[in-house]
Amino acid sequence: MEAQLNLKGAGIWNGERAEFEAYLDAPAAAMEGGSTTVRLALASKRATLGFDGDVQVDPAAALPLVNGKMEVDLPDPAAAVAWASGTAAPAGMADLGAVKLDGSASATEAALKLGAKGSAGYKGAARWASS
Repeated sequence: MEAQLNLKGAGIWNGERAEFEAYLDAPAAAMEGGSTTVRLALASKRATLGFDGDVQVDPAAALPLVNGKMEVDLPDPAAAVAWASGTAAPAGMADLGAVKLDGSASATEAALKLGAKGSAGYKGAARWASS
């Protein structure tokens, strides 16, 4: 029987704590081109991201095959981008409010497909054009 892989940890990224979890049902099979169930999670005050699905690593392919569910929760997307990149977010993101998405993610060598439903807020002032 093949061993499962469970990883949990925490660290500091750009001055803020983040926690992560990773679970692979059959890591050895995945390394040999087979499929495995994968659960990934990242949580911080800036972002919560998750994936739960199947991944197949084909050594001959440029990217792994992916099919599963995803979650994205960004209380302040501009702050999340700045935290993740270590640089200021693009100016246009400043007015974007909280973003929360639940959906699906699938990838093949040819395409990445995301489908999601959720909500996004706007913090900026309404601008009306008059004639």
